[in-house]
Amino acid sequence: MKVLAINSSARRGGALQVVDTMNHFFLNHEMYVAGSTYWNMAYGQMPGDVNKDEEGLSNMRNLGQNMAFLLKTLKERQGNR
Repeated sequence: MKVLAINSSARRGGALQVVDTMNHFFLNHEMYVAGSTYWNMAYGQMPGDVNKDEEGLSNMRNLGQNMAFLLKTLKERQGNR
């Protein structure tokens, strides 16, 4: 069982293409990919600026919760075999 969550950070553009490309790659390798409420990316120009992207950070928290739920659910399912 392979589970992952993809995220990216960028100064301006390109973050969406990174997430999309990585999603395609890992899905084609039969991996479970956790998602969130929006694209898993945050923006900032200088190091540490992504910490000011409240929407991006909120999305990452939700992604972490979804990842934990997916891992727990898959583990429980394995135990029921």
